[in-house]
Amino acid sequence: MKQNAPTSVRYDGISYTQPLPVDRKRKRQEPISPTSSKLVLLAESSSDISSHDSLAEFVKQDWFIEQQNQLREIRRVRQIRYRKKQQDYMETMEENNRHLQQEIDKLEERRRAVAAAVPSKKTLWYVAVEYFRLFRYGLRASDLSDRSRRLLASKLLDQSIAIHGSTRFDWDIGYGRVTSVISESDMLTPMLQVLGRLDG
Repeated sequence: MKQNAPTSVRYDGISYTQPLPVDRKRKRQEPISPTSSKLVLLAESSSDISSHDSLAEFVKQDWFIEQQNQLREIRRVRQIRYRKKQQDYMETMEENNRHLQQEIDKLEERRRAVAAAVPSKKTLWYVAVEYFRLFRYGLRASDLSDRSRRLLASKLLDQSIAIHGSTRFDWDIGYGRVTSVISESDMLTPMLQVLGRLDG
């Protein structure tokens, strides 16, 4: 579009130039000052920082939730494994107990079979004979010195001592064993007859 040149008017030797008419259809473009540019940049920077912080906070929360879920899953798996191990241990112990009980029953049956096949020697007379065989010489006193023993042996040498006494055996027929042994004898009188006074 061709624009008209500005018109000049001269008054008394001075030239005045009139401005061209303004085109109303063209959009007016105003120059942007440096101050307004800085404000725009600062606003955009602040907006970017706020958005970045929000995103970082969201990522952090999401990561924290994911970690909590993983820990819960690990604890759940460990609990399941622990319960499974306890259950397996209990089942193994019960199985071992059953095997042991079966073994005990078998051994008990064998013991009964052997006991029925072999006659028992544990009778009252057998126990009485074994008792007198073991204690034929009595029990040796442990509180005598060697000198006292030699003196006592020299006095009893070639002497005959008759001691009257009794031994009682209580026999339990149900269990086939002796429940008590009661022995009574007068040893002091014949010993004094041979040895004399108690003070030697």
